[in-house]
Amino acid sequence: AEALGEPWSSFLRVLILTGQRRSEVAHMRRDEVDLAAGEWTLPGDKTKNGKPHLVHLSPAAAALISAMIDRRPGAFVFSTTLTKPIFSFSGKLKDRLDEISGVSGWRLHDFRRTFATQLADQGVDIATADRILNHSAAATMGGVLGVYQRAQLLEPRRQAMDLWAKVVLASTDCELTLTEGGKDG
Repeated sequence: AEALGEPWSSFLRVLILTGQRRSEVAHMRRDEVDLAAGEWTLPGDKTKNGKPHLVHLSPAAAALISAMIDRRPGAFVFSTTLTKPIFSFSGKLKDRLDEISGVSGWRLHDFRRTFATQLADQGVDIATADRILNHSAAATMGGVLGVYQRAQLLEPRRQAMDLWAKVVLASTDCELTLTEGGKDG
């Protein structure tokens, strides 16, 4: 990711750390992010299921977002202009990632699949993972559970996001080191 340069490098890292959809991360607005609370709130008109969605930000994700906000003016966290979010994921960005990694035959959406799979491997229950991914409960949890389970599972979601960030950072040569409070160290 580092070889991509900004804002693409931080975009890709936040995409991996949050497990959210690429368009949602790309369209992240400064006014949706509460760094002090470690939260990003997406309004319903920006989500696939049309419902507002709270994303807990691990200290690593919050540090990346904070650095982007500090570096670049404008409404969007990830932008190459002052007025528009980044775009064109399947073209130059994906081709460059294939070139850098030496891997092809994959899509950015595979990060979401990996996120969900790895959360399960880490012992995070499916209901919590589905809430993090903002899946519609009725669509992913069949029968009675899908209709009646309405808990938001906020604390388990926060714990899962922090766990995921530790897994990602431990498995990479990422230069992002964090001090207490989530600031770059």
